Amino acid sequence: KSRLRKGITVLCCTPGRLLEHLKNTASFRVDHLKALVLDEADRLLELGFMATLREILEILERKAAPRRQTALFSATLLH
Repeated sequence: KSRLRKGITVLCCTPGRLLEHLKNTASFRVDHLKALVLDEADRLLELGFMATLREILEILERKAAPRRQTALFSATLLH
């Protein structure tokens, strides 16, 4: 949490940990957030993280910069 207070350029975390910080860490500011990148998005949805991702996006709609970009990535190729 001390790194969050000092400010960070890149944060890699699980959806659950991100949601926890958005809800409970007062020093975790996202008002200047420009991009949210979700890697392995297909796996996150398959593993049941839809509700968590929705909650994250709802919080960011209220707290983050209005022109934030959200990108979902997956390296999975279907035949």
